[in-house]
Amino acid sequence: MAEQNITEAKRIVDVLVRTLHEGDSGPSSGNTMVCNEIIKAGSLGHGTAVKGYYDVDLVIYSESINAFKLAGDTGSSDHWLDILQRFLDRKQPGKLSERNRTQISLQFRFDGKIDVDMLVSPLWSCPGELYNFLTKISFEKRQMFSASASKWQVEFFSKQKNEVKELIKRAKAWRNTKWASKHTPGKPKSYLISVLVLRAFERAHGHNFKELARRTTDELKGIVKNHQNADIYWEEYYKVSTYPTLFPRDKPRIVDPANPSNNLYRSGIAHSDKNKKARDYGEGSGDWSTFARFVDTLDLTKTVDEYC
Repeated sequence: MAEQNITEAKRIVDVLVRTLHEGDSGPSSGNTMVCNEIIKAGSLGHGTAVKGYYDVDLVIYSESINAFKLAGDTGSSDHWLDILQRFLDRKQPGKLSERNRTQISLQFRFDGKIDVDMLVSPLWSCPGELYNFLTKISFEKRQMFSASASKWQVEFFSKQKNEVKELIKRAKAWRNTKWASKHTPGKPKSYLISVLVLRAFERAHGHNFKELARRTTDELKGIVKNHQNADIYWEEYYKVSTYPTLFPRDKPRIVDPANPSNNLYRSGIAHSDKNKKARDYGEGSGDWSTFARFVDTLDLTKTVDEYC
């Protein structure tokens, strides 16, 4: 497939969102799903997408989905994904190809052009409601709800400076060149890249953007090379002391700014034996060896076009 065009990706997102809202009418029942909110997540939602190969992430928040049932019944997520797939096949006949599923997502290529991850989540009134729920389920089950924090991830990165977003784009462009082969193990996921660049940027100081880019590069290299001692988190949406059973107790930890139970140190590195794309939602390998070996070639003073 040719390189994906960001403008085309945004157009397809609009088509899918409009399509999904066409089915959002009346009260929910066992065979329908109310789409209360549809969040454009991932790089497009964060404003840090770069040309190349990436997935469009759409997270559907629905009052139809019972969180405890989703956690306890392995068939519950399949039920909602079946409803989504049938609806899309009816409204967009012939447009979905190369289909796949994970525990919480429907994956497909839309119109032969763009790869889409469509994820489902219960509807949450606030971050605290999600976090309190996570304290009541097992560690193993919490991964099913990683997409539930998407709207606060988007909100968190929407507040960041444009300089940070530009450096994130450059880091992602570098990553795409270093992991151009699907056989190269240990690919850092897009969200992990964003979080690492943000922390490196916060530590860096410079009188102009080029100097800031250089110092952010140095800080990021230091974090990656010393990853075994990583201790990175923010307390904008949660206090560590409020959710001690969710927050990772030990280092290394790189905690999702919007989800205290998601340690990106492990979940942020893709499995080498799974999908060729480092999809943001799902388990990770925690193997930083390739990342640490490659990071010496990173140079955030180089533009996206210079990498691409």
